[in-house]
Amino acid sequence: MVPEGDLDRDNFTLDIRRALTSLQLRWRIVLCLLVAGMCLAALNDIRPFFSDRDSSVVVESFYEAPIEVDELGLARVDPVLLAPKPSAEAQLMILRSDEVLNRIRDVSKSDAQVEIEYFSPKFTIVDSLDELNNRVSFLSTGTPSFSFSCVGETSAECDRIIGAYVVEAESIRLSSSKLALEDALRLLESLIEESEINLIDPNISAEERTAEADSLVSLRLSRSAISKILAQLSGALIETSRTERPLKAINREIRLSSIGFGGVVGLVLGILLVLQLGVMDGRIRTANDIAGLGINFFVAGSPIPRSDSMQVTSAASLLKRETSVGKTEQIVIAFGSKSHIFAERIKHLLPTLRVLGSQDEAAVDELIQIEPSFVLLVIETGEINKNEVRELAGLAALRSTRSGVILI
Repeated sequence: MVPEGDLDRDNFTLDIRRALTSLQLRWRIVLCLLVAGMCLAALNDIRPFFSDRDSSVVVESFYEAPIEVDELGLARVDPVLLAPKPSAEAQLMILRSDEVLNRIRDVSKSDAQVEIEYFSPKFTIVDSLDELNNRVSFLSTGTPSFSFSCVGETSAECDRIIGAYVVEAESIRLSSSKLALEDALRLLESLIEESEINLIDPNISAEERTAEADSLVSLRLSRSAISKILAQLSGALIETSRTERPLKAINREIRLSSIGFGGVVGLVLGILLVLQLGVMDGRIRTANDIAGLGINFFVAGSPIPRSDSMQVTSAASLLKRETSVGKTEQIVIAFGSKSHIFAERIKHLLPTLRVLGSQDEAAVDELIQIEPSFVLLVIETGEINKNEVRELAGLAALRSTRSGVILI
């Protein structure tokens, strides 16, 4: 019995030999993948498929977003209380949403990348004069602004997509400001209605009636001011500056590190592919493949390092020695055209030898009818499949006392 460790070691040696044979036979595949990996790495460095330009354009535009409700300070309405709905921060989030992005790209027919930022100044004190020429001070948030930074192939492409974003931003600003002013109007209407009811109340004093009348005048003034602002509201953005500059040029230098990396990847893939092909290859190439058939044959000769002439002489000597045992019936089964020629050369030295072709239907009948003293298989390496050999080899092993194989 063969120890388990020895068996594993033999199988491992067989795998290594087959792998080396596969690499030797298919080294061109490894070379092609090595060169292909290096070429792809070089093409990735020069990027000919990604851009036909050496640089792109960066366009930056700044737009002021004037607060159109600032004039309400003249009517003593604090603009800060009329916060837009949604807020400026929420408006920015809407502009950055995927829904708006898809709509903008459909309108502008551009795939340029745009970054949007919103800037809001700190609170400042604004001085103004009312209708009676009195000085009035109130808090203001100043003039906020939007910045649009676009990276595209051309400045015209960036201008189109920035223009589409500006239109979208103006629409959002207009609707949000209107919502705030309309809410304020509804509140003022309810306050005015309440104040008018209080004025006709007979139970209030003269002083309360005077105060209520003054409050009603102020409320009506505020309503009038808000209605006027609401009528002229536009939400427009005003462009304050625009800059254009080229993006950093694309690096088209081929780096040795990239070529080396591509070569290593191609080499590894090539070796793995060749080894896989070697595992899937069912053809007989070495003496170890004969052992893998599971038949009791000994290898009488192999093509390395012996020549065909040496193989013929060795086979003839072997057959003569086997004849001395007493039985003269000997058969050579040739697998492949080259093997058939080889067998005929042996027959030239031994005229009594019977030569059968593996594709000959009479070969099976010959083996069944006689019991030869020796059966010699001549197999052309790299051309004959294991399954093709296994059937005849098994039958030959059953009918003869000794059997051998010569690989050419």
